[in-house]
Amino acid sequence: MSWTAGNGATGGTGDGPALAVVGATGAVGTVMLDLLSTRANVWGEIRLIASSRSAGRRLTVRGRETEVVALSQDAFDGIDVAMFDVPDEISAVWAPAAASRGVVAVDNSGAFRMDPEVPLVVPEINPEQLANRPKGIIANANCTTLSMIVAVGALHRAFGLEEMVVASYQAASGAGQAGIDTLYRQLDKVAGTRTLGQRAGDVRAAIGDLGPFPAPLALNVVPWAGSLKEDGWSSEELKIRNESRKILGLPSLRVSATCVRVPVVTTHSVAVHATFSQPVGREDAWRVLRAAPGVVVADDPAGGEFPTPVDVVGTDPSWVGRVRQSLDDPRTIELFVCGDNLRKGAALNTAQIAELVAAEFGPRSLPGGPFGTCEGRWHVQRTSPGSVFFTTYNVLNLFADDSPAAREHYRTIVEVIRSLDTDVLALQEILAADEPTAARRLRQLADDVGLRCEVSGPGASHEPALAVGGHGYHVGLMWRDGIEPLPGSLRCRGGSFFWHGLAVVTLDVGGIAIRHGAFHATPFGRALRADQNERLVAAITRPDGEPPALVGADWNTECADRTWSGESWDLYEPADPYAGVDWFADLIYQCQWDYDERGRRRHWADRRPGDVLWAGGLHDAAALIGADWHPTTGHHPDDVYGVHGVRRRIDGVRVTGPLGDAMCAHDVLDTEQTRAASDHLPVTVEYLPFAVGA
Repeated sequence: MSWTAGNGATGGTGDGPALAVVGATGAVGTVMLDLLSTRANVWGEIRLIASSRSAGRRLTVRGRETEVVALSQDAFDGIDVAMFDVPDEISAVWAPAAASRGVVAVDNSGAFRMDPEVPLVVPEINPEQLANRPKGIIANANCTTLSMIVAVGALHRAFGLEEMVVASYQAASGAGQAGIDTLYRQLDKVAGTRTLGQRAGDVRAAIGDLGPFPAPLALNVVPWAGSLKEDGWSSEELKIRNESRKILGLPSLRVSATCVRVPVVTTHSVAVHATFSQPVGREDAWRVLRAAPGVVVADDPAGGEFPTPVDVVGTDPSWVGRVRQSLDDPRTIELFVCGDNLRKGAALNTAQIAELVAAEFGPRSLPGGPFGTCEGRWHVQRTSPGSVFFTTYNVLNLFADDSPAAREHYRTIVEVIRSLDTDVLALQEILAADEPTAARRLRQLADDVGLRCEVSGPGASHEPALAVGGHGYHVGLMWRDGIEPLPGSLRCRGGSFFWHGLAVVTLDVGGIAIRHGAFHATPFGRALRADQNERLVAAITRPDGEPPALVGADWNTECADRTWSGESWDLYEPADPYAGVDWFADLIYQCQWDYDERGRRRHWADRRPGDVLWAGGLHDAAALIGADWHPTTGHHPDDVYGVHGVRRRIDGVRVTGPLGDAMCAHDVLDTEQTRAASDHLPVTVEYLPFAVGA
């Protein structure tokens, strides 16, 4: 069967604050343009600025060719936020110049990091410092500090950091494009011979030009990075000390660093020896690190699992492994951290800071979303730049057969999904007779709606985020470009475990690892539904230390949480949808009942499956936010409950505890098109990754 979808609209430039990227043609600037093209678009105009030598070049950002303009005072006219990815001496002049014109300058150089009137911000650690910017400038930390500080900051919040000894292993790209070019040239010169490196001086003689390094980098490590400072310390070593103190708010923190340059193109590594105010076990550290925004733990030495630069390069999180409690001091933890120095170490942190600043300019309309219409697409007020939209949608027997009606249904579903413009999508009711067909159909739907669905597995394999149900009904997950699934993170449980299935994948959303799940509860058997919800709770909440999770589902029953009124725990939606409805046979799947003294049947909603979820720590996003009650079913002619006048809210998103404070918004997309497309309405929640707690 061959399926096709209709044409879809493409998004244009947003109407948010205007952004300038200063240094757009450099190594970090190139990464910045990639980030701007793949992250949620919170910007209106994006202006590219560089030296007069680069003026006139045309670069692509968010799919648009944009001409680079020369750095000048006038280049900042009409700009709200400017990101500076230029050398210290350029930033020292031009960041204040931009600020004097009312622009908020986010500077990636070292010119202002230790200025007491300039905040040094890492959004996962001290976002509150953004407001303390009397000069209109916000500083970004050094790449080596950023490689480790997100992990160290999480441990400090939990255990109280007192001392830190670190050794860095810094990539050639830390010295800019000249460092990258030098390493490759040196590698070319030493390649093809197995005699070099066996006699003092032979490598140095073979490579000739040292470039920006004081010694050969190929086949070597160089115990030096930066410039010479007092008493033999290097500038890079003092940056780690001083910046860590400022970011963590610990001005007297004892820090000692040794910086080493290694023959790696991109991604810094840091060995950290951290002492805290209390004993910290290995399991304690794992628990905190796994829950920390922007941190991914890869720590199984027996299985050969630990972070290395070649495995981390091109990703956003800080990767942590080799976690050990010190043999000599139970308050000390040893760990090894890797982070891409051009992404989180430079461009990504700058972009995250700028996105938080953009939120100060107020909400803006984004193409796509569940709250209104405009030229055939839905528009949503995104609560904050950098937030994530997660939608759950039962697509009603998609791919049921090859009839004209089924094809038209597919086209309508594709139009609805496109109009959502969501970031992550959980789907129920993808029909297929076997797993290969189901996988092929999920991939096709993803292609037709402009989303992705594949997760890299062992070797070079890629698997669709699909759970194969036992009754021909399957669930899947999709996500937009710019959100990356963590390799090997796909977990699927199908028909042998659940009536339909559960698919879970860990996604990197702006440098933070969060699990997203798609689930479809059994339509039959009230006791079975409660039992399978117990299994779902176990699958999501165990083992301890896994990243926080959201599960989008057709729960196939009313399952509201209880909320604290100040005096008692009350049902979030106390109204019983079956009250006053005459008995009909399908109510045996949804209701409990008994008989009065005259033998008349009395029935009411079976709340036990929902109580299992609530008691097990999977909380209803609508209840957490306090959203108005809105039914998700009962509108469609194929809904037997709707035919009897029953309107139910059985679709929704459940979240684990750390996501509670991160939830921003909840809405049901109830339109003429969505009512016709499926017997379930799509539900979207919005959350802030940086607000995820431990």
